Amino acid sequence: MKIRLADFVIDFLYKKNIKKIFTVSGGGSIFLCDALYKSKKVEYIACHHEQAVSFAAESYARQSNSVGGAIVTTGPGGTNSLTSKYLYKADKVIKSIEEIKKFI
Repeated sequence: MKIRLADFVIDFLYKKNIKKIFTVSGGGSIFLCDALYKSKKVEYIACHHEQAVSFAAESYARQSNSVGGAIVTTGPGGTNSLTSKYLYKADKVIKSIEEIKKFI
């Protein structure tokens, strides 16, 4: 059975007990956003800016005592999402296409 890499990544995150992912669409992450939309297991929340994604994932993690997933696009999207990483020290997932390519 063939499966897209983006679908595999979302399924992998689900198996790691990440049930809610915050995202903003962009050229580098559009396939992951599509896989999130098609997945019936993982809930996704679309935001308007990478910093909002990062803060939302952080807030969700703190309130729910679980991991808040965040998917942003490459380049400036990745650096914009680092804002909350420096303001809060907590467990969360920030993945961009550049990071996912390391596993290929």
